[in-house]
Amino acid sequence: MGQPVGAGEARLAHRVLGDEHEVPGRDVRPALRGIDLIFPHHENEIAQSRCGTGQPFVRHWMHVNHLLIDDETMSKSKGNIFTLPEIVARGHHPAAIRYLLLSAHYRSKLSFTWEGLRQAGAALERVHGFVKRLAEVEAPGPASSEAVALAERSERAFDAALADDLNTPEALAAVHGLVGEGNALLASGKLTREGAALLLQAVTAMDAVLGVLVPETPERLTDAEQALFDARQEARRKREFAKADEMRRQLEELGILLEDTPKGTRWRRRR
Repeated sequence: MGQPVGAGEARLAHRVLGDEHEVPGRDVRPALRGIDLIFPHHENEIAQSRCGTGQPFVRHWMHVNHLLIDDETMSKSKGNIFTLPEIVARGHHPAAIRYLLLSAHYRSKLSFTWEGLRQAGAALERVHGFVKRLAEVEAPGPASSEAVALAERSERAFDAALADDLNTPEALAAVHGLVGEGNALLASGKLTREGAALLLQAVTAMDAVLGVLVPETPERLTDAEQALFDARQEARRKREFAKADEMRRQLEELGILLEDTPKGTRWRRRR
């Protein structure tokens, strides 16, 4: 006789997570599964685990809807799948993939497209750019009432969204609300170092849940890219603007996008 449906997953969960009585203080054990496996697959997992261990298997089940490729459910049997290494090999950052998956509610279908992934990367770049600009604020003084209110309001909206059946699209909307209003404060010159730290603290708290909002490590230019960047800076210093524009174009061809600001030239890598 073969193994009951779900036996492998049940064994794996207990091996990785342990039994509930082995982990003091654990009162929530979630299981993430596909919406098409509710019956009888998950009932089998529950029955096997309870009989085998005498402990609850999980307390919360999250049945996620399907990921679509060209309006068809993605599955191995159809052969319409993309692995993470394949997507990354096409030049997309893993964080952009994570952001795209978070952009749809887990109960809703998500249609994967390359354009959608590109847009997810661009949205994430806006957040990363905001985080970098906050770190550059040097104006002294206490945080303004606008900055305090924005941080508190954004975190409340974020927490409320997650409490509402893990509504990640609304949580991301709270993030971008903070970014939009925060950028307006930056542009107005009303943001002090203390206010910027408060907004950065709010973004960091949100990122403790989402894991994509704050860049992991500063990126570096290659030696060739750095040489072009430095040469362009020198050309701008000498007011050789045609030469500087040509070097900007060369950097863009390498995927390096520049932004000239009063505090210097920022760069980012195209996603």
